[in-house]
Amino acid sequence: MDYLEFQNEILKIVRDIMEVNYEVNLHKVTKNNGVELVAITIGERGYSGAIPTIYLDDFYDMYVAGVELTDIANNIIAIHFKYEKKVNLTMDDISDYDQVKDKVMLKLVNIERNKEMLSKLPYRKFHDLAIVAYVLWNDEKIGYMTSNVTNDCIEMWKVDFNTVFFDGYKNMIEVLDVEICDIKDMAIRIYEEMIENGRISREEAEQIIEETADAEYPMYVITNSKKTLGAAVILYEPVLKYFYEKFQGEYYVLPSSIHEVIVVPKTDISIEEMKSMVKEINENEVDYLEVLSDNVYCYNGKKLAIA
Repeated sequence: MDYLEFQNEILKIVRDIMEVNYEVNLHKVTKNNGVELVAITIGERGYSGAIPTIYLDDFYDMYVAGVELTDIANNIIAIHFKYEKKVNLTMDDISDYDQVKDKVMLKLVNIERNKEMLSKLPYRKFHDLAIVAYVLWNDEKIGYMTSNVTNDCIEMWKVDFNTVFFDGYKNMIEVLDVEICDIKDMAIRIYEEMIENGRISREEAEQIIEETADAEYPMYVITNSKKTLGAAVILYEPVLKYFYEKFQGEYYVLPSSIHEVIVVPKTDISIEEMKSMVKEINENEVDYLEVLSDNVYCYNGKKLAIA
């Protein structure tokens, strides 16, 4: 059974189980870099609040691994009931900008890879990237959720994007603290977790960590305190200035993903080699959904530009 057939079978089974009191539908959701995911929603008829969006790709992997369709359908229903009506959002929360403005943040996405999505969003161009606003919802019961600020949102709120952009920049600084980590320390932390999960042996991890520690130049990872959509920290001028002083001169910014960037002082490595390295990592190690750019950026003490 291919993925499309799987979607239709799951939809039928869930509808049969939930019967007439619930409306069950499939939706195509366009995510970052044009990645299109299929999700199922189960909404109680007459209920107008937010409902869980449950993506099906992992469930298809379960089916391929041998899990029965009925068991998968029941799993989906259980997830729905676990979160049903627990998202404490009302239309007043969403439609009133005064209720939203303290939750607006900024993120960076690639312009070329997100043409369709950006046609529906207000944004500012930043080199080959787009600065996009999003709302960071903090729900006590289920944690953090995000939703893009769309053109429809701007119209509903009766504000201009400059206002939203200013609020997002201010909130990003005040709410999402900048986090800086030496890449050697990060490597140790990541590989310790991989050892615990059985994904790599301790001998392999120690060899990789040793190679990282032998690097001839310092490298730092910059993100935000939530380590989510943290590449936008490069919009914050004091962060750029800090590393200019730390490195005592120009340095490169490598877009490792939409969640973080790596900064490294200028070395004898050519720009072409740097770009080749970034492109190779994006193609082989970074989930396509999280790729930011294949470019390398340079900060000269006054501005950030594509190198």
